[in-house]
Amino acid sequence: MFFADFQISNNLNRIRNLIFVKWLLLITAIVFSDETLASSKCEIDGKIVYQNAPCSAEAVDQQNVNKEHNEAMHKRLDQLQAKGVGWVEQPTAEYVAPVVDESARSRENRFVPISRAEIRAKMQQQSEEDARRSARQNQENMEKLTRFFDETKHRCGGKLLDYPEVGMTDKEFRHCTKLALSGTVIQEVVDTYESIPIRLYVYRSSRAQRVYSINGVITAIKP
Repeated sequence: MFFADFQISNNLNRIRNLIFVKWLLLITAIVFSDETLASSKCEIDGKIVYQNAPCSAEAVDQQNVNKEHNEAMHKRLDQLQAKGVGWVEQPTAEYVAPVVDESARSRENRFVPISRAEIRAKMQQQSEEDARRSARQNQENMEKLTRFFDETKHRCGGKLLDYPEVGMTDKEFRHCTKLALSGTVIQEVVDTYESIPIRLYVYRSSRAQRVYSINGVITAIKP
């Protein structure tokens, strides 16, 4: 009787192990997508396809042609940028000479004795007022920026990236990345290459300084 119970228990353990292994294989298949398991990344009819088999000769040739074509357009944008095309001019405020009150000037020129203690007190008071004003302004600016990013994220379908990604549209880059929304662009080169619109954004950013757009799609991002 004991041996029979042992055999039943052993069989149940084997069944449990088999079920566990099957579930483990199923979960692994779900987690690792075709893109992860595929050995080849091919471009077919203008679309990126991941597959286990090597890319066809036609697909490889097309990828090379597209890569060379994009590099030629990137080089064209680099040449224009080096020539100074597309500099973004920062507006300068027109200088307006202040109106001087001559009577106030004459009163200011009169010598009024003041102690060092009074000078230090006034300087301390001014410093504290400046610090409070600066902190209040920084807080207000931060709240405005947070609201702006929250509203922008909502308009972008809940996705607001810090930096652009290759393959996103030029419109998505300009409206749904923090770099384009709050970064400082110093040059924006716009041109056409074989009737194709091309654009280069140059930012004051160490990570994504140069953003290339070809026919409305981001094709390269360079530091």
